[in-house]
Amino acid sequence: MDSSPRLTRRHALRLLTGSVLTVAGATLVAPQSVGAARVWCRTDPTFRVNGIVGNVYVSGELDVAYDTTGPIQLTFFAPTGSVVDLLAVDPGFGYGYDVRIAYDDDLKDDEKAIGLAVEVLVPSVSDKLPILVEFVPDGTILVADKKVGATNQVVRVKTELRRPTPEKTSLSAPATKSKTK
Repeated sequence: MDSSPRLTRRHALRLLTGSVLTVAGATLVAPQSVGAARVWCRTDPTFRVNGIVGNVYVSGELDVAYDTTGPIQLTFFAPTGSVVDLLAVDPGFGYGYDVRIAYDDDLKDDEKAIGLAVEVLVPSVSDKLPILVEFVPDGTILVADKKVGATNQVVRVKTELRRPTPEKTSLSAPATKSKTK
């Protein structure tokens, strides 16, 4: 019996999509500004906070060799009383993630938004390799934030998740006509 890991269709599609996006991103960025542009390779844990899903991106420069020594250490902060689930992680820089969830009374939690923060440390033999940590705006990220830091340093980023607006509902249902014979 073969005990080697099998490549699922979902995993293969994710790898293919990531490769295509990385190459496309490098192609779009490189010709526009030679020398000064940074092209980042993203990894992304996905979280759900009180039913709202969002991603944290931890990125390294595409053209830099990262000599990481262990999993990315990621502490995810949510308001006290929040329900937080880690939905997915990828291989990070080859070692995956060591994820901790913590609660912070100072983070906003109201009817419009939920405040979040993340602290990331990428352990590496080399100090000062560039690391980008970000919450990318989408349907749920209300406040985009990103910080460039370095390996072996804690990088902290804060954001807010937009709460979905309640749909307007009618208090009275429309009258229906029915015919009976």
